[in-house]
Parts: sequence; structure tokens; C-alpha cells
Amino acid sequence: MARIDSEEPYWANQAAKALRAERIAVEITPKLQEAIHEEWTWADYPASWLTRDEIREISDNAQKLYDDIRTGRLTVHLHAHDGFTTVAVGTYTTEGGNTVFLHGEDHLRGVTDVYETPAEGIAAFQKIYGSAVRPGPAPATTAERQAAEALKPLPAAITAATLRKACKDRPQAAAPAESATIEDHEALLNTFLGSHRDWEKYRTWNDNCSYANHESLTLRAELNHEAEPHQIAWRITAYASPVGDLVWHASATTTAPVALVRDLLENAADHLGPASADPATLDERVSQVTAALTEAGWHERTDTRWTTWTAPDRSHGLRLDTYAAAHPEQALRSWTAWHHATADQPAWAIGFTADVPLDVLKDLISSMSLSATRRLAESRPAASAVAPTAPRAATPPLAKHATSSI
Repeated sequence: MARIDSEEPYWANQAAKALRAERIAVEITPKLQEAIHEEWTWADYPASWLTRDEIREISDNAQKLYDDIRTGRLTVHLHAHDGFTTVAVGTYTTEGGNTVFLHGEDHLRGVTDVYETPAEGIAAFQKIYGSAVRPGPAPATTAERQAAEALKPLPAAITAATLRKACKDRPQAAAPAESATIEDHEALLNTFLGSHRDWEKYRTWNDNCSYANHESLTLRAELNHEAEPHQIAWRITAYASPVGDLVWHASATTTAPVALVRDLLENAADHLGPASADPATLDERVSQVTAALTEAGWHERTDTRWTTWTAPDRSHGLRLDTYAAAHPEQALRSWTAWHHATADQPAWAIGFTADVPLDVLKDLISSMSLSATRRLAESRPAASAVAPTAPRAATPPLAKHATSSI
């Protein structure tokens, strides 16, 4: 029920009414019921003459636009700032979908114009906003980031028995992983820009973030200075052309090692544009990405939707969302690399969409594998002999469950 218009109590009540109409028992907690009964108004709503129901209708339409963008039904090509608010142009991915002009942010976003083709809409947008135009969607607002965080799936419940087993199985001699802070990443950005003249830093109306563009205008890096520990601090996006569609994007949490983020930035610039040389099938991509992990004896586990590879000492992990990987057009996070705990509660995490160039992903996986191997060797007594890891069976094809329902 997380929304960008703060109307969760109202719509929760509407959902409860609909369920009760179908004779489904619904129980509302006292705190939620209190919030439902509390009537509030926007203190600074720009159209103060509208009724509460009319405001809710506008907000609901804005929520639908946000959901369309978030789920990939509406692809945003360009955005700009018109001096007052954010504007953008995007195209619906459904057959015969129109290209639309978007105006406003959060609960005030609406459609102001409609075009029959993307070319027509993009040309008109560039003509109107000129040098203010930037590729891709605008940086997420605070409300959008909060909604996205709330919509993340809850981690699986951990029982006392499984916790005791995890503590018993974890090597006690393993050293903690490198953990960075937002100040470390700010220093990284400044150092990186100073040594890479093909990147340029620019400012926007959002003072919470810093942005850097590659000279090709097809690669952008965003650093959120206000990100809390373990929240996403870096967002790296690659486009087919300066005004083209999104090809792939990556994200990294505040605590991600600086060395890995630096390598990610450098490798991304070397693999611009569509990865036409990469294997076409999902099974081939998975096989190449995880070859180093298989050789290092990582444990593989396949569920209905996810396949997970875990280091022998459980210090690192890699998870593949097979549904997202089988639907790259939705630009969902397909690969998640993490350190310590699980993919849902990591010390740090780095994620990629399905179409990330293989060399970029393989470089990260290789670094993780070497780090895990080094930690495992350090945790063993020096005099003990370690038997070589037996060859693992070939990874079973993933295509049979790549299109599993969410």
C-alpha cells in the first residue's frame, strides 16, 4: 500500500470495504483505524480550490503514472527542470502506446500532452527545453525512494534454531569485510572525477545528490549524500544514445567497498552501448558469470524464482532473479551481489539489471570470489592440509523457471 501521495489509510479503507463486500473478513488495527478517521489536507496544495475528492483523484492518477514508470510500462526518455518543477517525456511500452509529456513530481505529476510516436514527442521536448534536457528519468524524489523502500519484500523470518545453526556453522576466525561510509564515497567521486577527464560533474536542483556524466552522454552516475547506512547511495545508468532508451543500470549501498565501486565506474565506461557480443541466452550468460564461483566451490541453491550462490564460508553471495532476467525490458534488478548475512539483510550489496555487460559483472564476481577465498584461507590453521574442491556438476538450465509468476 506504499504510495507517493500519503493516502495509504484512505486506500486501505477502500480495499477493506471491497473485501468485505465479497464476504471476506477484514480486521483493521486500532492505529490504522485512527489514521483512517483522521481527515487531513495538503497545507501547500497549489490548487486550493479543489475539493478533497478531486485532490484524491489527481493524486491517484499521479500514483498510476509512478507505478507505470516503476514497473516499466512507461519508459521515460528525457527529463528537464522548467524552472519550477520536473518535466519529462516517455512512451508506454504496450502495443500502440502513446508518447506523453509529464509535468510535476510525486502526487502532482500529470500528463500535459500526447504524441503518436516517440520521435515526435522527443523532438518537441528537446525544442521546448533545449539545454536543460537530460537523458533518462529524473532522480527519484524523497517520496519515491521511501515508497520503493517500503515496497521491498520483507526478509524471511529467522527462528532461534536457524540462528543458532548459522552461528555454529560460520567460521569464527573470518575477519569482517571492508565497510565504507558515505564520506568514503564522496572522496571516491572527487578523486575519480579528478583523474578521469572524460567525466564531468554537474548540479541539479536536488542538493542531496551529485551527478556525473561520461563525455558520451550515455553513462550517468548519481551519488546520494543523504543515504543512510545500507541504503542505496550509488546509481549508475547506461543508455543506448544521448536520447536513447535505458540499456542497463546498477546500484550500490553506502557500505559497499570503495574499490568495487571505483572498478564499476571504470568498467562501465569501457562497455557503453548495447552488449551485442554477449551471449543471447540466459543459460549462457549465467554459465559465464558463475564459472569462477563454481570452480571456487560456492554452494548453489535454486528456488522457484531465485538461484543463489554462496561462498563456502558464507561471507559473500550472489543471487539471480530469474523472472527479472527473463524480462530485461522491465529493467528490474536481476543480479544482487552481497557480503555477509543474506541478500535481504547484507552488510553491503551491489545490484544490476539483466542487460549489464558480462565483463562488468564478471569483474565484480571475480573480485568477490578472490576475497572469499582469501578469507577462507586465513580462517584455517596454517598447518592443516586442505583437500582440493571436487568438480561440481554443470549448472542446470534456468529457462524452465525463468518465466515463473511473481
